[in-house]
Amino acid sequence: MKKGNVLQFSLTWGVISAIFFLIFSVIIYVANLQGSTAVSLINMALFGGVFVFVIKKFRDQEQEGYLLFGQGVAISAIMGVVISLLSSIYTYILMAFYDKGLIEKILIDTENKLIDQGLDDAQIDATMEMTAKFMTPGFITISAFFSTIIMAIVIGLIVSAILKKQPPVFSEKTEF
Repeated sequence: MKKGNVLQFSLTWGVISAIFFLIFSVIIYVANLQGSTAVSLINMALFGGVFVFVIKKFRDQEQEGYLLFGQGVAISAIMGVVISLLSSIYTYILMAFYDKGLIEKILIDTENKLIDQGLDDAQIDATMEMTAKFMTPGFITISAFFSTIIMAIVIGLIVSAILKKQPPVFSEKTEF
């Protein structure tokens, strides 16, 4: 069985995937579609699809059709760190320097959603007060960093369980 380098493969595809998601994020930002449920669902589908594509590519092209469960999870975890790191840098720069009003827009959208849910003024005020405490570029960046890694690992666990294929214990060339 050919041995693919999990680390190098994951880093390469992590950077490629991060660039893809950064371009997607810029398009969403320019189109002013942040917070859209449809966009969130599309983003999740793309995220999962990228991991299926990359893990399957590793299995089929680097491992002659075999994939150990741990290899798939490792690929996902490493890719998750790379994607998360680059996305977090983008998020921090966007919120802290480029569009300082973005957090205010998010808070207004949050308040409107609470109003639509029919909460009374006291509940809305309490919720908004608590939400505002956590709506800083630093906090958002750190929480996004860790949540993206966790999401990548969870997706990796699922995809790896589906795509895993153990190599045979004995090959046809094995002699006794």
